[in-house]
Amino acid sequence: MLYSNIVQTTEKTSPLKPLLAYACLQSSAIDNTLAASYIQELKKYYQFQSSIAYLKSKLTVAGLSIDDANNGPADPPADYFYPPVDFLGGLDNIASKAASRGYNSQYEFDLALASLVYSVKDGHTFSQPCTSGTISYLRGRNTLSFVSITEDGTSAPAVYLRGKSIQTISAAPILI
Repeated sequence: MLYSNIVQTTEKTSPLKPLLAYACLQSSAIDNTLAASYIQELKKYYQFQSSIAYLKSKLTVAGLSIDDANNGPADPPADYFYPPVDFLGGLDNIASKAASRGYNSQYEFDLALASLVYSVKDGHTFSQPCTSGTISYLRGRNTLSFVSITEDGTSAPAVYLRGKSIQTISAAPILI
């Protein structure tokens, strides 16, 4: 690593220029065969996800498909807030791509898995791929933090950057 690529160094972090950090993530080696096997094992757990009946699914348990078990379509109900996701089919697609050596880095594989898991949007489905916490992106010296503030406690709150809100609001604000 070239020292000219390091922005600043503190006791806790060693910030890098974003393109260098991204290149580092993209260079993480992957064993595609192991990745495909991992997805197949992970799928054994995800098939019992409590919201699976609300997702577009081709799940078969004990010889019954979700369609048979629910006496209806596997798509979410009409009033379900989020769009359908073929979650188990998506896992199959990721495993298939890995089996055909389709991922160039561990980061690329982890990103595909995380994107699929986050698309479920239920708060219970979780995955923390191995490259997800290795590098954090910050803007400026601090992370961006938002607050919503109402000046009188009854009017609709406005959203401010946390650092700016103290300077912007002159009266004693009420934080929501």
